[in-house]
Amino acid sequence: MYSLLVNPVKEDIRITVLLQCFFALRIKEAMKRKDEKTNQMRGQFERELEKQVTELDQANRRVEHLEELLDQQRKQLLQSLR
Repeated sequence: MYSLLVNPVKEDIRITVLLQCFFALRIKEAMKRKDEKTNQMRGQFERELEKQVTELDQANRRVEHLEELLDQQRKQLLQSLR
């Protein structure tokens, strides 16, 4: 009796539409997870980059300071030799 009340073609179309909606939602969820992970990784990368820039700036300041000390010692040595 059920087969007389339900049109098999319409039922197939409904099933197809439901499956398409289901897979569309799964794709959207996967894209959302990908975007979240990408943003998380971008944040980590930016923090690491900032840390490296800070460390590089500190190293450059130390180098400049050591070069100044070396220059002072060189001048003192030259003065003591005169």
